[in-house]
Amino acid sequence: MTNSLLPLHRKYFNYAIVIVLILSLQQIKAQDSIPKVPEPKQTEVKDDLKQGVWGKLDVIPSIGYIWQKESFLDANVIFGDVVTDYMLIGHLGIRTGFETNFKSGSDFVIAPKVGVEASVLISCYRLSVVKYFQGSNNELRLLPEMGISIGGLLDVTYGYGIRLSKSKVSGIQNGRIGICINISEILYKETFPKRNK
Repeated sequence: MTNSLLPLHRKYFNYAIVIVLILSLQQIKAQDSIPKVPEPKQTEVKDDLKQGVWGKLDVIPSIGYIWQKESFLDANVIFGDVVTDYMLIGHLGIRTGFETNFKSGSDFVIAPKVGVEASVLISCYRLSVVKYFQGSNNELRLLPEMGISIGGLLDVTYGYGIRLSKSKVSGIQNGRIGICINISEILYKETFPKRNK
């Protein structure tokens, strides 16, 4: 008896598939016939600004100053996303660059670094790996930082370098205070909207 019911089940199953396909096609046709309302011009401009010259990837130059027993120049580029949705203003991404002191000769220090950064609304968080070079000496540090931010445009942070190598460079303490300016037209327009009218 079960074997005699199998052809009936297959028959009804085939009917069900045909009905689902017909309903799906009618739904697609109905959606195509609905006139599309153009989006407001202001939103389109904002979306164009979000995409920027580099497409969906935002590129943000960053310049700053660091104090860690000595003065350091800090230069970076952030590759990531500018966030301007859901009342959040800031950026998230990969931060790469270098820092160097203002000395010469054997006291000159340069340190390439790479890390991640989240700087949104009033808070900033970073985690970087920094390699210091001073003459024939070098030192590798893991550098967590946190601090305050103004819409991802201006960051003031405190960080603590954790030494990962046996070798070390002289004259640089573990604790550091940094201030940096992130150069982004989108963030500026979102943080100070009244000045752009």
